[in-house]
Amino acid sequence: MGVNDGTLQALARQIGLALGLLEDELTRSGLQGLLAKLGLRLPDDLAAAGQVDTAAQAAASEAAALGPLVGALATAAEADDLAAILTASAQLLDKITATLSAVDALSTALHAAAATTALTEAQRAQLTAFVDALPARVLDYLVVRRLAESAPTVLATLDLAGLVDHAPVDVPLDDPLAIGHTRSELHFDRAGAALSAPAEHLRSVYGWGEPTFDALELFSRLQRVLLATGQVQADLFAPPGESPVLEAYLFGFQTDDSVSPPRLLVDIRFPGAAHYTGTYPLTPPWSIEVDAAGTFVADVRATITPPFTAGLVPPSGTVAADVTAGIVARRTTTRWSCCSVRRVARGCRHAKRASRQASPSRGMRRTTRRAASRRCRCS
Repeated sequence: MGVNDGTLQALARQIGLALGLLEDELTRSGLQGLLAKLGLRLPDDLAAAGQVDTAAQAAASEAAALGPLVGALATAAEADDLAAILTASAQLLDKITATLSAVDALSTALHAAAATTALTEAQRAQLTAFVDALPARVLDYLVVRRLAESAPTVLATLDLAGLVDHAPVDVPLDDPLAIGHTRSELHFDRAGAALSAPAEHLRSVYGWGEPTFDALELFSRLQRVLLATGQVQADLFAPPGESPVLEAYLFGFQTDDSVSPPRLLVDIRFPGAAHYTGTYPLTPPWSIEVDAAGTFVADVRATITPPFTAGLVPPSGTVAADVTAGIVARRTTTRWSCCSVRRVARGCRHAKRASRQASPSRGMRRTTRRAASRRCRCS
């Protein structure tokens, strides 16, 4: 990008790309499909209401116009054309505002339609509360979807930091309006506290430093970060009635509930291996051959006590070994190497014996070595 591609322009482009997904959502899934992803089962008569349908189409139309404006701003930034950047930025910001206003208008249309729909008072109150928060819900959902598609590791990291909530939500089966979904909420307002008072921030997000510390929530978000990298296999175990455990290659995460508030335990494993072979002679011709292979795992344990007191526990380890052994018999036999029987009978001084190693044929391996013979100089 050029030097004029400033922070404001980059932010406007990312928001424009996220809001542009609204057109895709309303075109592919329809209003009912979009609201279901946000947690509301919209009644058919509300979805079919004239003012609601008109407002949904208007929102989709405004969102569809964002793509070309984002492209124009990117082109101007690449060309370092300051005048074009300012013009494209202003047009994009105006269209972003128009799209958000269209979502507000959709919320108003839903309010009006709900007033004439046959709902119980409790259901009407539930619907009203959902619709009141609709503009923020839509923006959060679209930004999170954009991050999930373009930068999943960034999304998982923001989730771990508590700046984004992106987790499944279960609802009662007997609720006619609520539907299970993945909650997507932005909490960038927490960024200041996360930097200036991290202990308090973690307390508000996970209960860190409290007896009610939610280790399962922390490990679940950490697992999503590790899996998002595509490089680490992370397995989360949460047996009923027991503390959760997260296993990730060389690392293991768990809690120490024997103290209050609970502390974190991080095990760091260093795997190793060794191999040994040896021969031990017995009474001739017998000997023992041994082949052994072993692995070991040594642990270094780190403890993290609230707020941020760290300690180390000396290594410990486990060993696994695989040993095989066998008894081998070796004997020497004689054969004539270079001289014929006739020449030996004449007194050849250079006839040599050839040494042969032999082992029993049943249940043991057979190996043979032949000694090199010199050329006979007998006449």
